[in-house]
Amino acid sequence: MVRLAINERRELLIDAAWRVMMRSGVAAATTRAICAEAGMPQSSFHYCFDSRADLLKIVVTRRVPMHIGLARQAMDGAPSIEDLVHGSLAAYWNDVTAHPEVHAAMFDITLTSHYDPDLEELRHFQYEEYHRAALAILQMATQDGRYRWDLDIEPLAVGLIAVLDGVTLRYCVDPQTRGLQQTLREYGRYLVSHLKATEPEAPEPV
Repeated sequence: MVRLAINERRELLIDAAWRVMMRSGVAAATTRAICAEAGMPQSSFHYCFDSRADLLKIVVTRRVPMHIGLARQAMDGAPSIEDLVHGSLAAYWNDVTAHPEVHAAMFDITLTSHYDPDLEELRHFQYEEYHRAALAILQMATQDGRYRWDLDIEPLAVGLIAVLDGVTLRYCVDPQTRGLQQTLREYGRYLVSHLKATEPEAPEPV
């Protein structure tokens, strides 16, 4: 039998957890089911992770940087502030339509942790991570100094997550729902309306 390093075991268990969650939901992703999916004894799980919640936190933290990366790619080289905002929202939406089962699993993590006392802290952790990601994306829109937000970005980040959650959940429930992309476009226009050009610095006196 090939002896795997702990990092290799962890990766196999994380992949197995994803397969179980996308097939049967988060409640079904018990340590026993995850290990069976990975073809490992259950003792392997507790060797690699402190708890089931520990594994699910890793699942969350791996998804968040990916969304930041998608936004950054869309923003890099955008010819206008409108393209920058709408491009980043479109990049997120393309991921939703390409991988709805992944987004459904993320919602399931939230709801399962709401009812499972052993996972109580997970939902708070999840949305703290989302909030940090939203702040990072909003800050990227102004990082070159040409624009500034005319609103406090803390509540703006809350609104961004709320809108994305709403259209994503509706798509997961019914992909044929009309108007979801239009909703994102309208929200994009709202964001653009709160990005103001910065005043050019006055030249230093000679």
